[in-house]
Amino acid sequence: MIFGRTGPEGAARALYRPRLLLLADSEEATPEADAAAVTAAAAGFLVTVVPWFAIGFREDGIVPLAGHAYEDGSARRPLLPDERLAPDAVAPLTLLDPPALRVASLIGRLHPRAVLGFAELPPPPVDRLPADALRGVIALAPKCARGLGADAKAAARRLGEIAESLASVAAGARQSALDDPRRIVLAIQATAEAAVCGFRAAPGLPFQLDLFAIWLETVRGRLPPPMPLLLPGPAFLCGPSRPAAHPLAAVLPCPSEGHVVVATKARADASFVHLDPALRLASGQTDAAALLRWLGRTIEPGAPSGPEGDRLVEPGVGRTVLVDGLLIADRPDLVDFTALGVGVTPYAEGGYVNVGRPIDGMAGLDRSLHRRMCAERLEAAGCRAGRVVAVIALADSAINLPHVKAAPAGIAVRGFRCVLRVKQLDPVGAFLHSHQHAPAAHEFMLHPVWSSVLGLPPGADRPDDAQAALVEQKVLLGLETYAIRSSLAELVAAALMPPPYVGMAAAVARRLAIVRLYAPRVLELARGRLAVELGRDPLTERPGNLEYALWFADTLGRQLATFRKLRFLHDYHQEGVARWTAGQMHTLGENNLTLLAEFPDLDTGIFLDRPDPAQLDCLFLTRADYDTLDAGFAAFHQRDVAEARDVVQTLAFIALAGDPGGVAEALGRFAAAYQRGLEAAG
Repeated sequence: MIFGRTGPEGAARALYRPRLLLLADSEEATPEADAAAVTAAAAGFLVTVVPWFAIGFREDGIVPLAGHAYEDGSARRPLLPDERLAPDAVAPLTLLDPPALRVASLIGRLHPRAVLGFAELPPPPVDRLPADALRGVIALAPKCARGLGADAKAAARRLGEIAESLASVAAGARQSALDDPRRIVLAIQATAEAAVCGFRAAPGLPFQLDLFAIWLETVRGRLPPPMPLLLPGPAFLCGPSRPAAHPLAAVLPCPSEGHVVVATKARADASFVHLDPALRLASGQTDAAALLRWLGRTIEPGAPSGPEGDRLVEPGVGRTVLVDGLLIADRPDLVDFTALGVGVTPYAEGGYVNVGRPIDGMAGLDRSLHRRMCAERLEAAGCRAGRVVAVIALADSAINLPHVKAAPAGIAVRGFRCVLRVKQLDPVGAFLHSHQHAPAAHEFMLHPVWSSVLGLPPGADRPDDAQAALVEQKVLLGLETYAIRSSLAELVAAALMPPPYVGMAAAVARRLAIVRLYAPRVLELARGRLAVELGRDPLTERPGNLEYALWFADTLGRQLATFRKLRFLHDYHQEGVARWTAGQMHTLGENNLTLLAEFPDLDTGIFLDRPDPAQLDCLFLTRADYDTLDAGFAAFHQRDVAEARDVVQTLAFIALAGDPGGVAEALGRFAAAYQRGLEAAG
């Protein structure tokens, strides 16, 4: 159990309490279950008691069909039917018969981190059984034994012999259906005739609380550290069920304490500069005052929590929140909405990646209007840029910029077919944007669970293993090196041509394995939405990964040809422009393309079909800068094309599990679509 303090004088409170699942043989709450829960709570556990026959299995974990949770060890409440459980330890309240043991083993397979108080183990040899009855606890790897009774030391010695016999298995023999003896901690009651695994000497006999207490103490010392990040699946990476702050919470990763939800407060100084006439609340309201109360809000930590003001923040995002409860009457395909410029989110409070100016959480009002203009022109030409549905002025806020006078601040509300970016196929990368969350991302990637789940080089979960410690150090250095660059495209490039340095290669392998575990859930969402767009059933006629990747490549290639026709550059930061600096990251990349091939961030975009003083003023560019961009358009446009091609390669590699033929086909489709678009434009 991990403790923190509420203040300098506050008492210690638990920040993390491991979750213990007790398997019962009855739906009724019993005095024995209550007593076990009190004992476990005193040892620092959160306890649930579920009948073994009332366990439901899903891809994202186990759910109870009956049972109880003990909130503080004594206050009992019924479990909800769809309440996902994520146990750190599992033990039986009763002796498990074969059907119950099969259910328990399935739980263990879904949760490879959990310490187990049962196992499919062969009986110990008769010559290892004691002459007299003994009780105690054994663990198998590393082996240890603790005895109970008048002569606890002697009992521990004899239990150690039983542990030795169970742990010593001939090569090729089937030791356990759970495969990892490090997870096994067993309560043993042995006589000269047999050894029983459990807290009862025989069916119908009393549950032995003293034996259970010793088991809890042993288990607590063997629990792996909690996962610093949680994913929506598979089961061992999920946390317990929590109320959903937004529909997309079901597919987004989050810190171990849950999704980041901020409280917001309606601003008295807010006013609409632009309001799309088709925008309305999901309730049907079109009243401008109601929309302003819903949208004209900024982050206020002390604001009351509730559905009107609570907003979900995507992982690693510094000044934008997701907004639910909106729709556009003439664009039902735009289903995800964000509000940009609402203040500094918790991901940016302790430091953030360099974005070119101080982190203040604000968005420029003029830039918001520029985004709207770019999106409207691109959409009118057949591109996919979503829609800026509202721009809100904040009269009392201004942005201090080093090269110009203070700029008015505002909020831009945007609607998308799918707000999730290609970069978000990687569940870890976004957390590296945040200085305070980057350590959790590293801990997540170094967690000892990966050595058993993915078969990757182990971390130093065995302190006495010098080789494991050396491997961990090399992987840590590799992860740190990769985090500095941290793009999914570079990860794919490293996978296609593995780096020679062993630590970097191991880091790439681990990062890519985690991406492959997570990405299918996000791709499933994107393919379902694409099915709707294509007029298909999103459940039964969803495009496969290859069809989806080829559609993405075609769609992106066609749009890049339209960029050329319109003389549009995604990023005005180019060589020769006064505000360009060497090594500056180009904005058209995996973080600025959604999974449905939309261009969500257009504040650095510029049209070069004619010099527009208002556009130049908004972007703080001079006429000389415009002339430089105009003269070099052909070369600068090819940079956009190259960056888009890299995104196609990245998405195809992840979606198609690295299949070289599929990746090559997607790249060919991108090039062909681009060429056809150029020819059509004349």
